[in-house]
Amino acid sequence: SVISDPRITELANSIYSQASIMGLVSILAILVKILITALFLFAGSVKITDTVNADMYATQVNNFNKYVMLPYVDHRVSAEQFRLAVGTFEIAGALLLWATPNLAASFLLIVMAAAFGTHQYFDEPLFAPVLPTVLLVVYLLLSSIKGSSSSTSASSKSNASKSPSKPKPPKAKNY
Repeated sequence: SVISDPRITELANSIYSQASIMGLVSILAILVKILITALFLFAGSVKITDTVNADMYATQVNNFNKYVMLPYVDHRVSAEQFRLAVGTFEIAGALLLWATPNLAASFLLIVMAAAFGTHQYFDEPLFAPVLPTVLLVVYLLLSSIKGSSSSTSASSKSNASKSPSKPKPPKAKNY
Protein backbone atom coordinates (compact mmCIF):
# COMPACT_ATOMS: atom_id res chain seq x y z
CA SER A 1 0.00 0.00 0.00
CA VAL A 2 1.25 3.47 -0.88
CA ILE A 3 0.11 4.99 2.43
CA SER A 4 2.20 2.58 4.49
CA ASP A 5 5.36 3.59 2.63
CA PRO A 6 7.64 5.14 5.32
CA ARG A 7 9.06 7.66 2.83
CA ILE A 8 5.62 9.10 2.17
CA THR A 9 4.82 9.18 5.89
CA GLU A 10 8.12 10.98 6.56
CA LEU A 11 7.42 13.47 3.76
CA ALA A 12 3.89 14.13 5.07
CA ASN A 13 5.20 14.68 8.59
CA SER A 14 7.88 17.03 7.28
CA ILE A 15 5.34 19.05 5.29
CA TYR A 16 3.00 19.22 8.29
CA SER A 17 5.84 20.32 10.57
CA GLN A 18 7.00 23.00 8.11
CA ALA A 19 3.43 24.26 7.67
CA SER A 20 3.04 24.52 11.46
CA ILE A 21 6.30 26.46 11.80
CA MET A 22 5.41 28.78 8.91
CA GLY A 23 1.98 29.37 10.45
CA LEU A 24 3.68 30.39 13.68
CA VAL A 25 6.10 32.66 11.78
CA SER A 26 3.16 34.31 10.00
CA ILE A 27 1.32 34.89 13.27
CA LEU A 28 4.46 36.32 14.91
CA ALA A 29 5.05 38.61 11.92
CA ILE A 30 1.51 39.97 12.18
CA LEU A 31 1.80 40.51 15.95
CA VAL A 32 5.13 42.31 15.55
CA LYS A 33 3.65 44.42 12.73
CA ILE A 34 0.72 45.41 14.99
CA LEU A 35 3.15 46.39 17.76
CA ILE A 36 5.34 48.42 15.36
CA THR A 37 2.26 50.16 13.98
CA ALA A 38 1.07 51.11 17.46
CA LEU A 39 4.52 52.37 18.49
CA PHE A 40 5.01 54.55 15.41
CA LEU A 41 1.44 55.86 15.40
CA PHE A 42 1.91 56.91 19.02
CA ALA A 43 5.43 58.31 18.51
CA GLY A 44 4.34 60.27 15.44
CA SER A 45 1.16 61.53 17.08
CA VAL A 46 2.90 62.99 20.14
CA LYS A 47 5.14 64.95 17.77
CA ILE A 48 2.16 66.39 15.89
CA THR A 49 -0.53 67.04 18.49
CA ASP A 50 -0.96 67.51 22.22
CA THR A 51 -4.31 65.68 22.27
CA VAL A 52 -2.67 62.25 22.63
CA ASN A 53 -0.41 63.15 25.57
CA ALA A 54 0.18 66.81 26.43
CA ASP A 55 3.32 66.17 28.52
CA MET A 56 5.01 64.09 25.83
CA TYR A 57 4.05 66.66 23.20
CA ALA A 58 5.67 69.44 25.28
CA THR A 59 8.80 67.28 25.65
CA GLN A 60 8.91 66.75 21.88
CA VAL A 61 8.54 70.48 21.24
CA ASN A 62 11.48 71.19 23.58
CA ASN A 63 13.60 68.38 22.12
CA PHE A 64 13.06 69.49 18.53
CA ASN A 65 14.06 73.05 19.46
CA LYS A 66 17.56 71.63 19.94
CA TYR A 67 17.34 68.84 17.30
CA VAL A 68 16.85 71.45 14.59
CA MET A 69 20.43 72.56 15.28
CA LEU A 70 21.85 69.25 14.04
CA PRO A 71 24.50 69.75 11.36
CA TYR A 72 22.58 67.58 8.85
CA VAL A 73 19.34 69.57 9.22
CA ASP A 74 18.77 72.42 6.78
CA HIS A 75 18.76 75.48 9.04
CA ARG A 76 16.04 77.15 7.01
CA VAL A 77 13.70 74.54 8.52
CA SER A 78 12.06 75.54 11.78
CA ALA A 79 11.93 73.26 14.80
CA GLU A 80 8.18 72.95 14.30
CA GLN A 81 8.55 71.96 10.64
CA PHE A 82 11.22 69.41 11.52
CA ARG A 83 9.09 67.92 14.33
CA LEU A 84 5.99 67.76 12.13
CA ALA A 85 7.97 66.15 9.30
CA VAL A 86 9.41 63.45 11.57
CA GLY A 87 5.98 62.79 13.11
CA THR A 88 4.42 62.56 9.67
CA PHE A 89 7.14 60.15 8.50
CA GLU A 90 6.49 57.95 11.52
CA ILE A 91 2.73 57.88 11.02
CA ALA A 92 3.04 57.35 7.26
CA GLY A 93 5.53 54.54 7.81
CA ALA A 94 3.22 52.87 10.33
CA LEU A 95 0.29 52.99 7.90
CA LEU A 96 2.36 51.95 4.87
CA LEU A 97 3.52 48.92 6.82
CA TRP A 98 0.18 47.37 5.87
CA ALA A 99 0.39 48.26 2.16
CA THR A 100 4.10 47.82 1.36
CA PRO A 101 5.50 46.07 4.45
CA ASN A 102 9.17 45.57 3.58
CA LEU A 103 9.55 48.99 1.96
CA ALA A 104 7.85 50.72 4.90
CA ALA A 105 9.91 48.77 7.46
CA SER A 106 13.11 49.71 5.61
CA PHE A 107 11.99 53.36 5.50
CA LEU A 108 11.26 53.30 9.25
CA LEU A 109 14.71 51.80 9.89
CA ILE A 110 16.21 54.85 8.17
CA VAL A 111 14.10 57.09 10.42
CA MET A 112 15.37 55.13 13.44
CA ALA A 113 18.99 55.42 12.26
CA ALA A 114 18.51 59.21 12.22
CA ALA A 115 16.98 58.98 15.72
CA PHE A 116 20.03 57.05 16.98
CA GLY A 117 22.33 59.64 15.44
CA THR A 118 20.34 62.48 16.96
CA HIS A 119 20.31 60.99 20.46
CA GLN A 120 24.01 60.18 20.24
CA TYR A 121 24.88 63.67 18.99
CA PHE A 122 23.19 65.23 22.03
CA ASP A 123 24.54 62.60 24.47
CA GLU A 124 21.01 61.43 25.23
CA PRO A 125 20.16 57.88 26.29
CA LEU A 126 19.74 55.59 23.30
CA PHE A 127 16.95 53.48 24.82
CA ALA A 128 14.14 55.35 23.02
CA PRO A 129 14.97 54.15 19.48
CA VAL A 130 16.09 50.64 20.56
CA LEU A 131 12.71 48.89 20.90
CA PRO A 132 11.24 50.09 17.58
CA THR A 133 14.51 49.29 15.79
CA VAL A 134 14.69 45.77 17.23
CA LEU A 135 11.03 45.16 16.33
CA LEU A 136 11.62 46.37 12.76
CA VAL A 137 14.62 44.05 12.36
CA VAL A 138 12.67 41.11 13.84
CA TYR A 139 9.76 41.88 11.50
CA LEU A 140 12.03 41.97 8.44
CA LEU A 141 13.64 38.67 9.49
CA LEU A 142 10.24 37.01 9.99
CA SER A 143 9.07 38.36 6.64
CA SER A 144 12.21 37.04 5.00
CA ILE A 145 11.69 33.57 6.50
CA LYS A 146 8.03 33.62 5.52
CA GLY A 147 8.86 34.89 2.02
CA SER A 148 11.63 32.37 1.36
CA SER A 149 9.35 29.52 2.41
CA SER A 150 6.47 30.61 0.19
CA SER A 151 8.78 31.13 -2.79
CA THR A 152 10.34 27.71 -2.18
CA SER A 153 6.96 26.00 -2.03
CA ALA A 154 5.78 27.97 -5.06
CA SER A 155 8.82 26.89 -7.07
CA SER A 156 8.36 23.25 -6.03
CA LYS A 157 4.72 23.44 -7.14
CA SER A 158 5.88 25.01 -10.38
CA ASN A 159 8.51 22.31 -10.89
CA ALA A 160 5.94 19.63 -10.09
CA SER A 161 3.66 20.96 -12.79
CA LYS A 162 6.56 20.87 -15.28
CA SER A 163 7.41 17.23 -14.53
CA PRO A 164 6.88 14.95 -17.47
CA SER A 165 3.47 13.38 -17.52
CA LYS A 166 2.67 9.91 -18.67
CA PRO A 167 2.22 9.75 -22.42
CA LYS A 168 -1.37 9.54 -23.49
CA PRO A 169 -2.37 6.50 -25.48
CA PRO A 170 -3.01 7.24 -29.13
CA LYS A 171 -6.58 7.92 -30.05
CA ALA A 172 -8.35 5.36 -32.08
CA LYS A 173 -8.76 6.33 -35.69
CA ASN A 174 -12.19 6.24 -37.19
CA TYR A 175 -12.19 4.92 -40.74
